[in-house]
Amino acid sequence: LVAALEVFAKKCMETMERIRSKESIQDIPLIKEEFERCCTLVSLCEDQSPREEDMAEVVQREMEAMDLAIRDAVDKFTRLLENSRANDTGMQLEVNESILGTCSDLMAAVRQLVVRASDLQREIVAAGKGGASPREFYKRNHRWTEGLLSGAKAVAIACQALMSAADQVVSGKGKFEEVIVASREIAASSMQLVMASRVKADKSSQKMADLSTTAKQISTLTGTVVATAENCRDKISTASTLDFSKLSLHSAKRLEMETLVKMLETEKQLENERTKLAELRRHHYKLAGELEGWDEEDIPK
Repeated sequence: LVAALEVFAKKCMETMERIRSKESIQDIPLIKEEFERCCTLVSLCEDQSPREEDMAEVVQREMEAMDLAIRDAVDKFTRLLENSRANDTGMQLEVNESILGTCSDLMAAVRQLVVRASDLQREIVAAGKGGASPREFYKRNHRWTEGLLSGAKAVAIACQALMSAADQVVSGKGKFEEVIVASREIAASSMQLVMASRVKADKSSQKMADLSTTAKQISTLTGTVVATAENCRDKISTASTLDFSKLSLHSAKRLEMETLVKMLETEKQLENERTKLAELRRHHYKLAGELEGWDEEDIPK
């Protein structure tokens, strides 16, 4: 390229000299050919490395992925509830309706959070880009952009985790504790998204106020999901422990004897723990008496 430019420059200089000397010019086609050759070489020298990803597109893609994950979860909860109403009865139906109902309410609030977060994000970009493109705005504020992306990903992952946990519980293969953990993770990741948005939002922004209100609703609904999961867990545990309808006469008698043995063991263990507690208290009083100068007869028996 350098050599070609030198040749092109030399020919241009020679042509200029002929023009100044009013000589005939015959090498214009040759100069044009050299110019086109230089242009071709310049284009070949352009950076061929992968282009930096457009952060505006990344943000948009992650926000859409978050919304898609939530919509999938809502649809899945609806199908699970319909299947349970068609196939389950009694306590199992009651438990499934409680779990899926509260989880669906939480998902509806999270979906509202996504809509409001997207609205606020557009407001922030419009107010802060100062004539620059959204791509340049996100690139210039890359740390804030990374926080926003992290919050969006965390919300999507938590929603999928809750959907999976609820599915397992309804099918009798999961644990209520998994629903509790997933719902709390949704509250935490939602707050992460809110905090990331608040960094760049105007303090008087109504969209920011709406987003904060939705986050508080999510926190309240998370508490409802946790309480419902704990209550349903206790119901299932009690029902399975006291359901003797399928026991035969021999099995019932054997279970009765095993229960009596456990009662005696528990009573003995309780008696031992009470004796241990009494001795610990006596030793504590003795040590305290030595520090305070009590007499032996002052120590409780």
